Amino acid sequence: MNLTYCPNFWGMINKQNRRKSFMKKVALYIFSVVVLIFIIFRNLNWIGFLQNFRVYSTENEPALKEQDWKFGTNLIKPKRLDFISYRAREEGAKPYLKTHRLIGLPNDTLEIKDGVVFINGQNLDKSLNLKQYYIVSFEELYKLQDQIKNLNGIEINE
Repeated sequence: MNLTYCPNFWGMINKQNRRKSFMKKVALYIFSVVVLIFIIFRNLNWIGFLQNFRVYSTENEPALKEQDWKFGTNLIKPKRLDFISYRAREEGAKPYLKTHRLIGLPNDTLEIKDGVVFINGQNLDKSLNLKQYYIVSFEELYKLQDQIKNLNGIEINE
């Protein structure tokens, strides 16, 4: 039997233990940061500062694709042509988020003549590069009006 003496054997073991200890500390630090980010995100989501939502319809394509995840906030005042999200309630179903493009602001006059949208007398459609046109019946428009109860002053005239 041939035995060889290794004077640095215990030093190698200590070096490996120190390396494992360092890796454990790094893993614990990364895990702590991930948990902290998750907690912060959930709290911001809970109070409405930063909300994530999923797009469930094709009505805003190509800008918002179906099944995309998006983030929104209530800290920024929406401007014309921004996307807004709101809770919609339908009878027999739980509330869900809907997303639409905002075209009218408070105190604006919205008019639709022959399929062309006018806001305060100016043609809104002229500035847009529309690829498709959609026709919405008055019944659907009234249904949408009922869903947006938090917006006051909406009048629909035939």
